[in-house]
Amino acid sequence: MTLSSTTNTVSYNGDGSITDFPVSYAFFGTGTSAEIEVIEVTIATGAEATKTNGTDYTVTGGEGTTGTVTAATAPAATVKWVINRTTTQTQETDYVENDPFPAESHEQALDRLTMISQEQERALGRTTQLPDGYTGNFDPTLPTSFTANGSLVVNSGGDGWSIGPTTTEIITYATNASNSASAASSSASAASSSASAASSSASAASASASAAATSASAAEAAAASITPGASVGLVIALS
Repeated sequence: MTLSSTTNTVSYNGDGSITDFPVSYAFFGTGTSAEIEVIEVTIATGAEATKTNGTDYTVTGGEGTTGTVTAATAPAATVKWVINRTTTQTQETDYVENDPFPAESHEQALDRLTMISQEQERALGRTTQLPDGYTGNFDPTLPTSFTANGSLVVNSGGDGWSIGPTTTEIITYATNASNSASAASSSASAASSSASAASSSASAASASASAAATSASAAEAAAASITPGASVGLVIALS
């Protein structure tokens, strides 16, 4: 056969009623030896569970052609089934010297190699990689001194990975920062209250000064109204 398509995975959302799921790509093996895997994914959480061939589903077709996966129980609407081709990575074609060229088995061996290459490409496509055009000196090699619950961060030189703080330390840092922010907010509020009190005191002092100035003006006016040389009576009240 030939492989004109690179497709090697297909997925279907469950609906609680459909049980037959076409496998649109060619795969080797059939029945319980079919070289495919079925992963059930919970749509809401992304949690995955590998289903068991012969128990959770059966397989028809294959042996170099397309086929069908039939679920024992229809998947619910809350999940989807992802059907991946998983070609066995072995080479069992034996060439015997001076025998006629085994065109059929030779082509099947090439098909297997192509399928394996396609599946590895699918796996590589899910990994973290540097872009093809990257020409910097970042080393993507992971550190080996792993710490439980530790984080992975870019190192101080910006040219590789290093182990960062643990989740516990991050929570502690965040809590401390939150407490500091709350304390700063309280201090700011207290300062604002003090400033308001000072402003009130200043206003009261200003009002007193204004009243004193008014009284002084009144006294000055009264003094100015007394005619020079006029006699002033003094009355003393005796008790």
